[in-house]
Amino acid sequence: MSPKASAALSRRLLQRLLRDEYKITFESLAKEIDAFLKLPNIPSFVKEAVDAIRKVGNWNSPPQ
Repeated sequence: MSPKASAALSRRLLQRLLRDEYKITFESLAKEIDAFLKLPNIPSFVKEAVDAIRKVGNWNSPPQ
């Protein structure tokens, strides 16, 4: 699997998790991640991992 495909799959899975398990739904994954990072009782290592998925996805996105 290519790095871009891996990043896209990771982001898709993360979005599904945030929407299905945490009921967080916004118009963009970035906003959904922001809402998740504000939740209490989420271990810091999980928050760091979720934020890392966002950063990897942004790195793979074409410049605007």
